[in-house]
Amino acid sequence: MSLIKITKVLLNDIMQHVRATGCTGITSIGCGQGQLEARLASVGSIEVVGVDQADESVQIPAYRRRHMQYICTPMNSNEIAPVPANHALLFCAPVDRIPFQSYLAEYAGRCLIIIVSGSCQPDPAEWSSHVPPDSEWQLTCSNEIVGALPSRIYMYTRAS
Repeated sequence: MSLIKITKVLLNDIMQHVRATGCTGITSIGCGQGQLEARLASVGSIEVVGVDQADESVQIPAYRRRHMQYICTPMNSNEIAPVPANHALLFCAPVDRIPFQSYLAEYAGRCLIIIVSGSCQPDPAEWSSHVPPDSEWQLTCSNEIVGALPSRIYMYTRAS
C-alpha cells in the first residue's frame, strides 16, 4: 500500500520541476517497491533509478522493473549509490534511515525533491529543515499530497 496517492497532478508537478532544471533522469532514494518511480518513468519517458536499503529478498515486481533500474544497498549502512548530475535527486524515505546528508554532499545536479509522509516523524514540515536555509538550495515549491497520511512534497533548485 502506498502512503501517498500517486495522481496525475503529482506526476506532472514532479516532471515539470525535473525538466525545468534540465535533468534527464531521476534517482529515487527510498523507493520501496517502486510504485512512484515506475509511474514517473512511464509518463515522463525518462530514465529512473530506484535505490532502497533492503535485504536481497526484496523483490520489485517485474512490470515495474521494465520501467526502472533498481539498486539495493545494505540495510543500516552509510553506503550511497551514485547519482548522475543529470538526474534529479528524489528522497522518499525517512531521513534517519538513509544517509541523507551524504547524498546531498555528493550530488552535483540541480534538482532536489523530498517527499515527506506523516509516518516519517510527527511533523512532516520538519523535514524541510534538513536542507539548510542558507545553502545553495532554493525552495521553489511545496505542496500537500493526498494520501493515507499527511504528506508534503518539497522541490528545490540549486542556485547557479
